[in-house]
Amino acid sequence: TNSANAMLTVNASSFCDPVPSGLIGWWPAEGNTVDTAGTNSGTLVGNVTYGPGYVGRCFVLNGNTEAIALGYNSNLQLQGLTIEIWVKRFSTTISSQSGGKAFLFSFGGNGLGLFDNGTLFWQSGCCYGSGGSINDTNWHHVAVTVTPTGDTIYLDGTATGASMWPQGVTLTNVAIGARGDTLANSFYGEIDESSIYSRALSS
Repeated sequence: TNSANAMLTVNASSFCDPVPSGLIGWWPAEGNTVDTAGTNSGTLVGNVTYGPGYVGRCFVLNGNTEAIALGYNSNLQLQGLTIEIWVKRFSTTISSQSGGKAFLFSFGGNGLGLFDNGTLFWQSGCCYGSGGSINDTNWHHVAVTVTPTGDTIYLDGTATGASMWPQGVTLTNVAIGARGDTLANSFYGEIDESSIYSRALSS
């Protein structure tokens, strides 16, 4: 028996903030490595899997040579930028099972990462700017804004550290979850909703 015709109306969400201008990469990790904001889709390296994320699904890394490799992309070689990412540690004592520190989002010589003790950092060449610490296994929002004269690290929306030495992004491969150049120091935990902007956002 045929039913009567029905009409489905999809209403726009009323609880999401508008996306700030300058968004050039966004990897929601909804079962794939697609960049939903740009053209920088990635490739899974190692035993990356998917699990329940902060929103929908997320990347799950075991800290031993896992990464989402984005390769070399000229539109990601920026002098002013913002990176934001949701992270959840698997351990409060190690950030990577493959050595010392984890890179959550890295350009190789530059990267947003986490030391074993939970301290966040932005590496610019040989120098580190440190921020707040993640000392539990809950989801946290991490961000860094970078300009040619310095950087600011945010944890859960609060500025927790800054450095004022000259900045520059090394022209090399980019990765989520590990070093961009060697894909080493991979994160031991979960990563969700990674995104990058072509400017330093306000606090």
